[in-house]
Amino acid sequence: MSEEEKEERIAYLWSTTIAKAIGAAKVINTFGSLHRLIYLHGSTKKQEEIEALEKLKPLPCIMMPDSKVLSGWNIIMMLLLLYTATYIPFKTAFIENSSPLVNSIEFSFDCLFFVDVFMNFLSAYETIDKNVEFRPSKIALNYLTSWFLFDTISCIPF
Repeated sequence: MSEEEKEERIAYLWSTTIAKAIGAAKVINTFGSLHRLIYLHGSTKKQEEIEALEKLKPLPCIMMPDSKVLSGWNIIMMLLLLYTATYIPFKTAFIENSSPLVNSIEFSFDCLFFVDVFMNFLSAYETIDKNVEFRPSKIALNYLTSWFLFDTISCIPF
């Protein structure tokens, strides 16, 4: 095989590789959109139900369960709960007077717990049948009947 034929063969192989990669990207994009539809609406719904639900779009302020903002917020809340579960009993048992700085920090943590109550009203959730519920009225009803009372009581500073 001459050098010119080798270069033509290499050019041909690269062009077919790029064409296949573009085709694969299109397939991945199609499956991604199908995955999102199944994630939002479930796989057991009929086509008419899916079309009706597709007209319902989540409000921009509603955070989906896979949101990076919601994941970050949950990590912050877990760290605050860890602090509260470890330091507050220690403080109650062994520290008589805490400094104003510590009191201010603890008050700011209480405020963050209060903000968490509102964040829960804006967080979509997965139903039992693995559908994502993003309607504000359903989110509020679910939260009010589950953790709202506990979260509200935990916001009260002591």
